[in-house]
Amino acid sequence: MYIINTLSDLQHLQDTKSLPNPLTDLLEMELRNLHEALGNDELIETFSLTTHGPLIFLSGSENDLTQVGLTEGLITHCVEYAELFNLPDGINLWIVGIFFDNDYLSQFFAIVGTQPQSVETWLSEQAD
Repeated sequence: MYIINTLSDLQHLQDTKSLPNPLTDLLEMELRNLHEALGNDELIETFSLTTHGPLIFLSGSENDLTQVGLTEGLITHCVEYAELFNLPDGINLWIVGIFFDNDYLSQFFAIVGTQPQSVETWLSEQAD
């Protein structure tokens, strides 16, 4: 699992090539959009999603999501939105937004096929 709150978090993933380029490009675009909407003239280099909700990439079948506020896993929460997104290079991605309160929305990203079957089925149902 990768938690992205700042541009430096994202740059670390880009530098280490931990994720495919099309995915880090999408995450960077989303971070910049959130900065534009929420940054209040703050520089992107110091902007943080800590008080707004991070971008979270689920790299595999993580069962323990307590560090991102999901004490009972992903499928036990009501989602604000869920979509299937197609990236270049044939990467299919789940994107799920979960509100914790009116000011805190975590966005979860996962490559299709990397989650347990029960989660993949749930994601498919949510995206319909």
